[in-house]
Amino acid sequence: MEQTKKRIFPKWNFWKAMLRYAHVFILPIITAYISVIFWKCVILKYQLFVSKEITETSSEIMVAYAIIAALVINELWGKVKKVSKAVLNNDKKEFLTQRDEKMPLLFYIGLGILGLLLLWLHMVTQYDDLKAGKLSVISTAIVITLLAIMAFELDNPMRNNWFKQRVNPEWLTENIDNMISEHENVNDKTAD
Repeated sequence: MEQTKKRIFPKWNFWKAMLRYAHVFILPIITAYISVIFWKCVILKYQLFVSKEITETSSEIMVAYAIIAALVINELWGKVKKVSKAVLNNDKKEFLTQRDEKMPLLFYIGLGILGLLLLWLHMVTQYDDLKAGKLSVISTAIVITLLAIMAFELDNPMRNNWFKQRVNPEWLTENIDNMISEHENVNDKTAD
């Protein structure tokens, strides 16, 4: 008799996944396209370049952006790992705690401001070769957009199909405050 192996992973449909993550491909392309159009129609047309000394600070801003982006992505990836571990261990309390914890808006604002400043500095740099300038603007816009998408996706792991298929549906609607108050009531009764 032939034994059938139990699937460890849920059935994966390539086209559903492509539709689900289409924004990951489309948004960076749109952002890069808009950035290049702005660069050509405004910066190049009106010669809004700045001095070399100012554009040399872009490396310092790039380092600051990289550090903040690394901190945000690392923190969010740690959250996703904790949520997935809670789901696999059937740990409702840990799941609810991690589900409702969001990255502070201040991190997103800092990431956005530094990203836009970095893109602006790449736009106002005077390039000897227009192709090099276009490539610089396109690559900067794509990287900044991809990091923003990654941060937003990782901050809400419940959008992922893996979690949707494995999480108890009751856990998705349960309020963490109710569980905490129930836990405190139990602790008060055992203390008496």
